[in-house]
Amino acid sequence: MTIHHGMIRHDKKDPLSGLRLHHYRHNSGFDLTVLPKAGFATKFVGFAIPCGASALRFRDRLTGEETTVPPGTAHLLEHVIFRRNVEDDPVSGVLSRLTDLGIDANAYTSDTHMLFYFNTVESMLAGIMLLFDAIRNPGFEQADIESERKIIRSELDLYFDEPENQVYQGVLDNLYHEHPVRYDIAGSAETLETITVEHLQALHRTFFTQGSLSMVVVGDVDETALLDHLAPMLEEGQPAEQSRPIIPNEPESAVRDRTILHGPVVNALFGLGWKDPQVSRDNPLNGAQLRLRQLAGQLYFQTLIGDSSAFYEELFTEGLIDESFSFSYVCERDFAYLVVTGEALEADRTIQAIQKRLPELALNSDSDGQAFDTQKRALTGRFIRSMDDIEACGAAAVNAAMNHIDLFDFPMLFERLDYKRTISTMNFVTREDVQTAVMLLPSSPLHPEDTAHV
Repeated sequence: MTIHHGMIRHDKKDPLSGLRLHHYRHNSGFDLTVLPKAGFATKFVGFAIPCGASALRFRDRLTGEETTVPPGTAHLLEHVIFRRNVEDDPVSGVLSRLTDLGIDANAYTSDTHMLFYFNTVESMLAGIMLLFDAIRNPGFEQADIESERKIIRSELDLYFDEPENQVYQGVLDNLYHEHPVRYDIAGSAETLETITVEHLQALHRTFFTQGSLSMVVVGDVDETALLDHLAPMLEEGQPAEQSRPIIPNEPESAVRDRTILHGPVVNALFGLGWKDPQVSRDNPLNGAQLRLRQLAGQLYFQTLIGDSSAFYEELFTEGLIDESFSFSYVCERDFAYLVVTGEALEADRTIQAIQKRLPELALNSDSDGQAFDTQKRALTGRFIRSMDDIEACGAAAVNAAMNHIDLFDFPMLFERLDYKRTISTMNFVTREDVQTAVMLLPSSPLHPEDTAHV
């Protein structure tokens, strides 16, 4: 342990790649992770904030009162931060100025966090100053808010024109009664119009404290110059208690069994969803425990229904699925679910087949341990190879920071992945009460664009 500019430094070595990770912590709670990559021209910088689309109810840090904001507020805040005008250039926003410096910047909002990041060869320190200041001090000018609201309105129109998105969102609507994950990250056209500057300010002052910020830098960087640059930007003080969204109680069961949609599609689309009730508000996951379950679910369902599985081959041979078939196991602190989607000539028949065979597979999957271990080795190999990709390293380090672990904890987690334990934790797919199905069928004179819950 060493101290630099009042920041305590700890180092960790990755047993797989031999790389070293430098972790700095300021007395305010601000975290900086540096992964030195000698000889690489490109540098990655990311600022992560534990404030995502699920932050709809929270206790306002200023007033102490419980506050509710409309769905889509966090996403609009992300846009407004990038829109903020630079003090010495009232015409150009932060994103425009970063681009002028030769910096490729972007941002996204997930259900649980927000990330602002950029890649650059030069101008890293100037980029850090611009982005760090914008994140901490958004302008909240009404004209900027309206401009970004208009952009998001167009994005929503395009997003919900995509049949795959309609199906996926339909699955979440069917699974969740109360949890805010049931809303789209950007909200809806209706909720977008109700977001006020006061909503944005309340969200920002509650979650965007210096002690909540995690910064990641990857590349061939002069750490002394980086710390010299950061020191005057950091305010001294004790860490404030990290705010968390107030999550409502969510029943274990799904809202409804099935929804049939009609729309302008040529081929029918299907979506199936299973809520994982083992992860909830009252049984939250954090740190290594959360990341371990994310990895276990990813590997287990890749083994069970991935494109190299016997299950996939069987459905494909029968003509029940095609190359569009995909799945995702999503697991965060207080919610988790499995979604399976694709196109099908006979969507109803495909849904029935998957609903019948997947629970059978889960109940009789003891013999798939070898395939699971193969997937685990492949995942380990992808992790090692990703260390040669600056942006992939940065993204993985940000993910680790948001889970309160280090990037180099991953090899330890890989070792802890156990197939028999995974089977018992993923048995929620055998429960009928936590599952739902959505079909999007081609419109007809009898069925124009509509929705029917069954």
